[in-house]
Amino acid sequence: AEGVFKIYAPKLFEEVIDLDNIFNEMASSLDLKKNFNRILKAGINKGGKSGEFFFFSSDNKMLIKTITKAEYRVMLSLMPTYSRHFKDNPFSMIAKIYGLFSFQRFAPYEKYYLILMKNVNGYASDCL
Repeated sequence: AEGVFKIYAPKLFEEVIDLDNIFNEMASSLDLKKNFNRILKAGINKGGKSGEFFFFSSDNKMLIKTITKAEYRVMLSLMPTYSRHFKDNPFSMIAKIYGLFSFQRFAPYEKYYLILMKNVNGYASDCL
């Protein structure tokens, strides 16, 4: 199936990633070979309490989660001040989101909104 993958505000999220000093770890955390089995298993589960699809990276440092269109709109509205918050509050307890994306599939038509975020609890996904 063909589709379009869109990245929103990459410069803004790059600032958040730089502030968190995690860029060098991201390639390993998101390596497709390392995560392939987890991605397949994630599609089998019904999701968390929200019912959204999510999975932890193989090293449990990151989480990719689908979000609703309403959550996507809220994130868009927060973007102008999002990275500024972390610059002004380097020890903020707010979960760090490293990316906002959408994937639109054409046949059959489906659209998904996703976020890439830091796993703030520090526990392996097996513990949840």
